[in-house]
Amino acid sequence: MEPKLARVLPVANPVTLWPLLFHDDCTGTFTYVVSGTGADYSVAYETSYAYVGLKGIRAQTRATTPTIGDNVIIQKYLWLPPAKVARLRLCYMQYDDTVDHYFYLGFYWFTGSVRNLTLLRTNSINRSCAYLDSAGSYQTISGATVPRANYVWSYFDLSVNLSTAYYKRAQINDASFDLSSYAAISEANATERHLRLYLALETQEAGRAWAGLDQIIITGENL
Repeated sequence: MEPKLARVLPVANPVTLWPLLFHDDCTGTFTYVVSGTGADYSVAYETSYAYVGLKGIRAQTRATTPTIGDNVIIQKYLWLPPAKVARLRLCYMQYDDTVDHYFYLGFYWFTGSVRNLTLLRTNSINRSCAYLDSAGSYQTISGATVPRANYVWSYFDLSVNLSTAYYKRAQINDASFDLSSYAAISEANATERHLRLYLALETQEAGRAWAGLDQIIITGENL
């Protein structure tokens, strides 16, 4: 399925007709911007990495001379919606037979004068999850855990307040967490207005890390 953009009336105070900004069921054309360490990292649709349907995303760090800190980054550039809240939902599989790694998911958004960043980070060593605070440090979310087992999927649901540049809430599998008192990283930046999905793997030891992703959905919502 091709990505879908929210439809908005061309008036001074636009009314959102459809809050869906992006949906990838991994069966259409691959439209992400991908980068990484080295030359043979890989991000592609694969049948064996699907949560539902025909395909999911397989993300792998490099295989040639791997080292600690290798990464693969997946980004999708979207328009900045008039809605106050951006919400990301996805399915993620943390394999057991891969090297220890971090998985990152979240948003950048650019207002034309400010760049904001909100991220969650999972740690495959202790199965924990943390949020990135406004000082650039990761703070563990008490009670948030992510399974590490082949073919066991996790569900993530992250909401951020685009107007105030604060987190809103996160759901990780069956547990929900109020993050509304935590601010995003905000700094001056003149980049054109847009919203950007950010997903990444980063190794914590020498070797290749890989993970599965599927059913990536981004919506713009009111408070």
